[in-house]
Amino acid sequence: MNKHKLKALILTVGAIFMAFLMVNVTSQASTSRDQGVDWSKYNGNSGTFGYSTDKFVFSQAGGFYGGTNIPQTTYASQVKSAKQAGKRVHTYLWDGVGGNMTNAKAMMSYYLPRIRTPKGSIV
Repeated sequence: MNKHKLKALILTVGAIFMAFLMVNVTSQASTSRDQGVDWSKYNGNSGTFGYSTDKFVFSQAGGFYGGTNIPQTTYASQVKSAKQAGKRVHTYLWDGVGGNMTNAKAMMSYYLPRIRTPKGSIV
C-alpha cells in the first residue's frame, strides 16, 4: 500500500470514528429534556416556577457590578424554597469584571464561601 492510499484509509477511518462519536454524543445529550428556571432578585424571596415540570433552579447569588460585589438578598431564601419544592438547585454569579483577573479573583473569593446549594451542584 502506498503512502497516499494509507493516508486516505487513515482519514476515512478517522472520519467514521468522529461520525460515530458525534452520533453517540448527540443521542446521549438528547435523552434528558429536563427544564428549569433562572432566578434572581426579580423573582422574589421564594422564586417562581415556569412550569410544573421544572426540575431545577439556577439562583443568582450576586455579582460584580461597577467595581463592587453586590449580593442578591433573595439568594438564601430562593435556595431554601427550591429545596423544599424538591428541585435540584444550582448557583450562578453575574460576572461584570470586564476581563480584570484581580476583580475576578476577588469576586470568587467573596462568593464561593457564601454558596448555599448542595454539594455537587453547579456553580
